[in-house]
Amino acid sequence: MCKLILMQRDIRRPSTFFMTSPFKSFSHFIFKRYFALRANRDAVVSYSLDPMNAKSFHKRGQALLLLSGMQQRSKAAMKSFERALQLGTLPASTRRDAEQWHEFAKKRWEEETPLPGGKKSVQECAVQ
Repeated sequence: MCKLILMQRDIRRPSTFFMTSPFKSFSHFIFKRYFALRANRDAVVSYSLDPMNAKSFHKRGQALLLLSGMQQRSKAAMKSFERALQLGTLPASTRRDAEQWHEFAKKRWEEETPLPGGKKSVQECAVQ
């Protein structure tokens, strides 16, 4: 019981627990996930306060792509980048960055989406 309480206390402060853990690869995964979830939360709060803030959509897309390779997260990231590009308030360098991230999210989404008939991309599917 005492060990569990100490572990819980350490988990609340990731810098002490994750850096000294003997399971380095697992601890880095948890550390990365912790900050990606935090970045996603901050971006959602940011664009809920200011819906015209394109940088918050850009940051949310990056955080979603960092979390995992799930199809739903890739699609949400793709839509976040599209929204950031539609708003048009990004500086030129960040706009290029958002376009590259959007292409990466689109490619990842296409790789994860099962298509009928063994088609390789969405463009090959005929709209019926």
